[in-house]
Amino acid sequence: MENLTFSLDLVEQEVNITNKAGENKKYILRELTSKQKAQYLNGMKDKVTFIDGRVSGVKDFDGLEACLLTRCFYNSDNKLVTAAELQEFPARIVKKLFEAAQTISGLNEEGAKEAKND
Repeated sequence: MENLTFSLDLVEQEVNITNKAGENKKYILRELTSKQKAQYLNGMKDKVTFIDGRVSGVKDFDGLEACLLTRCFYNSDNKLVTAAELQEFPARIVKKLFEAAQTISGLNEEGAKEAKND
């Protein structure tokens, strides 16, 4: 059997967003810790339906993406971005951030495949 070797460093992805004034703002999308992942999944139980441990439908879209991003999306001061701040971002940006956050934390199929290859 093959040895398992890991690093406890969380995966980070730099994010640059230009605001309406033309200023470039830097953010960091950071992999969830195990505790944050459990908190996120517990927060989702009222928003989605599950069949055999997989999401099969959405009951409530309100705050769906913010539920994840408020646990892993940090501003340049290394503080988590709030749901209120995220609601001001264009939907196309929030969607891409959500997908990237799912991937780096192994919450979607792509992330699960990447985790197996680490």
